[in-house]
Amino acid sequence: MRIMKALAILSLTACLVWLVPGPSAAADVDAADAPTFAIGDTPPPLVPMAWIKGDPVEAFERDHVYVVAFFATWCGASRQSMPLLSDVARRYQGKLTVIGINVRQSERGEASVAAVTQFVQGRGRDMDYTVAMDDPVRKPMFTSWMRTAGMYAIPTAFIIGRDGRLAYVGIPIDPEASLGFERAVEQAVAGASDLAAARQLQRELGEQMKLYLADKELMKPLDEAMERKDYRAVLVEADRLVAQDPEREGRVFGDRFTAMLHLDEAEALAFARKAHAAAESREMSLGMASTVGSVIAYRPGLSRGAYETAATYLEAAVAGQGDDFNAMFDLLALARVQQQLGRGKQAIEAQQRAMSIARGRKDVSAEMMADMEKTLAGYRAAGGDRSP
Repeated sequence: MRIMKALAILSLTACLVWLVPGPSAAADVDAADAPTFAIGDTPPPLVPMAWIKGDPVEAFERDHVYVVAFFATWCGASRQSMPLLSDVARRYQGKLTVIGINVRQSERGEASVAAVTQFVQGRGRDMDYTVAMDDPVRKPMFTSWMRTAGMYAIPTAFIIGRDGRLAYVGIPIDPEASLGFERAVEQAVAGASDLAAARQLQRELGEQMKLYLADKELMKPLDEAMERKDYRAVLVEADRLVAQDPEREGRVFGDRFTAMLHLDEAEALAFARKAHAAAESREMSLGMASTVGSVIAYRPGLSRGAYETAATYLEAAVAGQGDDFNAMFDLLALARVQQQLGRGKQAIEAQQRAMSIARGRKDVSAEMMADMEKTLAGYRAAGGDRSP
């Protein structure tokens, strides 16, 4: 599955929140085999547990477009999608209605109407559209829309065209999608949806979702060991997975390095240097540099040498990406490392460059920009260069 760093690192920490399934993931693998809600089909009814913001939508009117977007308050990628959805709602006001449906809330957040309402109220213009909440126990919306369409990851958006039929299903903030969300919206409003391209995208995502859920089930023992901070068990599980299939070494690299860093910093850094030197492609080299640098950056209490190593790797990752959006996250990590090293000027420069990449993007929320501004102010308040 395509995993963008923009989705993998949110609120300046590493996480894959949009792709983490809950306890029922194993049962969901079979459910994705034969989608029964496909492009061109009439959508299931809207039966949320509660309408939280805006007027309830009881039926899909003809000659009007609807975007039904599934999210969770705890999901960083969901939050990243909200400014884009709000922009679409405002841009096509009168022709299109955006409906956000809260699902999978009980996996990490408080699954109550009050908690979701508080979250929505705090988003302001970043969530400028109608919002409802699925029943977190029975999950009728998640089942009848997401699972029957072969989907699991959030955020996922469905577009119901002017003819009342499904015209698109996909991840709205995926820049690598074979059919982009904004393009699909534009087509639907014009009454000219590319259904062949939409069917192809649904097939692609369905296959990716099956592979992901199967992989997640396979990785479950390692993930559970990481959650309980049993880092020796993480290494045992990583070895087991690689013994079964050597090609999984790259898959467990980040987990292995993280666990090693908790157990023996010197050994972890030696492992990272050896793995990075053996990288078989430029893409792999940049990915490893980014992973190692970011993991160290957000881990307090390490030696100065570790943070020096992180700065070197992150600078290499940034240099290899230019001003690509993914470089923003490496720059934020680099700024943090430079500040830890007492290099105030470099920290400020890296933070400002990250913000220049983020500024004006539809997929960067006001909340995230405010966090970056606050961090920048902290760097400035701390003063200039304090490095030895």
